[in-house]
Amino acid sequence: MVVEIHIGTCYRHRYLDKLGTMKTKLAYKIFLAFFLTAVLIVALLIGMQYYSIRNFVEYVNLVELGKLESLEARLITIYSQNGDWEPLQNNRRGWHDLLEKAGIEMHPPPFPPHARRGPPGPPGSRPAEEDHARGPGPFRHPPPPPPREPPDSLDIGLRLALFDADKSLVVGPPRHPMEEFTLKPVKSGSQIIGWLGLHRMQHRSDPFAAVFLERQSKFFYLAGVTALILAGLVTVMLSRQILSPVKALAEGTQALSSRQFDKRISVRSKDELGQLAEAFNSMSGILERYETMQQQWISDISHELRTPLAVLRAEIEALQDGIRKADAESLSSLHTEVIRIGKLVDDLHLLSLADSQDLALKKSKLDPIRVLSETVALFQNRMDERGLHLDLDIEESTTAEMQGDPDRLKQVFSNILDNTLRHADVPGKLRIRSHSTGQGLTIRFEDSGPGVPPESLARLFDRLYRVDCSRSRQSGGSGLGLAICRQIVEAHGGRIEAEHSTLGGLSIRITLNA
Repeated sequence: MVVEIHIGTCYRHRYLDKLGTMKTKLAYKIFLAFFLTAVLIVALLIGMQYYSIRNFVEYVNLVELGKLESLEARLITIYSQNGDWEPLQNNRRGWHDLLEKAGIEMHPPPFPPHARRGPPGPPGSRPAEEDHARGPGPFRHPPPPPPREPPDSLDIGLRLALFDADKSLVVGPPRHPMEEFTLKPVKSGSQIIGWLGLHRMQHRSDPFAAVFLERQSKFFYLAGVTALILAGLVTVMLSRQILSPVKALAEGTQALSSRQFDKRISVRSKDELGQLAEAFNSMSGILERYETMQQQWISDISHELRTPLAVLRAEIEALQDGIRKADAESLSSLHTEVIRIGKLVDDLHLLSLADSQDLALKKSKLDPIRVLSETVALFQNRMDERGLHLDLDIEESTTAEMQGDPDRLKQVFSNILDNTLRHADVPGKLRIRSHSTGQGLTIRFEDSGPGVPPESLARLFDRLYRVDCSRSRQSGGSGLGLAICRQIVEAHGGRIEAEHSTLGGLSIRITLNA
């Protein structure tokens, strides 16, 4: 016994260690899944930032190209006069002059137009504005800084290029591939005669654009960090929510392995884990009920076997001591007890076969009404001797041929009739009726009493169940007859039920499918 307890303890510790390892691995898996999801989200945000900046630059370029109507008109005129772009082919000076005529400067002016200096004076002289800005005497002030160019300045000449209809460079920045330009078609009528290209700048010199892009970058970075933090918090919360019921289920399973069938799990969630916990509690209840039934079963079986064995032992010891003689009466008594034990063992064997789905049925085509009539005929004399009136009410047109085992069906009818003989009060009455439907046959056995309490009706087909244990043992019943009836009827695909009889006693109804 000590060794057995030690083994169980070791097994329990090993099981808990394994459970702890499983819990840790599951937590890591959950965290890794959410962390990878967060990383993917951050990568997506970075990609969105990259493409948003690129699309923004593309949009700004298109806006700037849209302001070049004057240049486009001059280009159409040059192409119409010459039929090609020969005058501008690699002619950077001519291209610069054309851009200046269209109001596009190649270099930003240091001062706004109204503050530009006039023609130079004689050597050594200074402009009046400069002398006034310096102030009199030794205290001279530097001139004020020139104002910024307005944001919509067309100072884009250094980034402009001209391509022909085949997108080959005519004139413009030679060091950049064509893919880095935003293109706008130059059309003469409906014909594309060339392309104006504006090189995409990686960094905007426009302060408003720079501020916009900086704010966008900060937003994407903040969104990425927030996603990582939220993923961590959600992982911790979800891990606790998932692992807590999993741990409870593992502990409950361990309790079941230790035959603690009263273990229940309290999980309030309505998700799959909650459904699993409800299924576990239902299974625990069924196992607990089966455990109780098994204990009661063993107790009842031992009691049923103890009674005839005690009688046999007393009879044999009386014969050995010479108290009783080995005459026909003594031998008959011994034979009766042996038959009783043999019948009990046979019934137990039949029920065990039914439980293991090994109950053999030799099915053939038969008529249940004919089997019933033959069985009733065997009990007619015993009914008359007992003082029970048998009323067999079978419709002449009742026919219900089906596939079944005639010997097993005869055993069902015999058990019910034998049960009536043992327990019905005399004088009394037993009425047997049959009713045929299109789908099968219904047979009803009704006796005149005594009746069965309502709470006992549902348990009449349980093994070794007796409404009155003492009276059943006196009459020789083992409490297995109706349980065997249920197993056989259900093996035929039928149904057996107990109800109150209109005659005042018990009614047993059997339904067989055709």
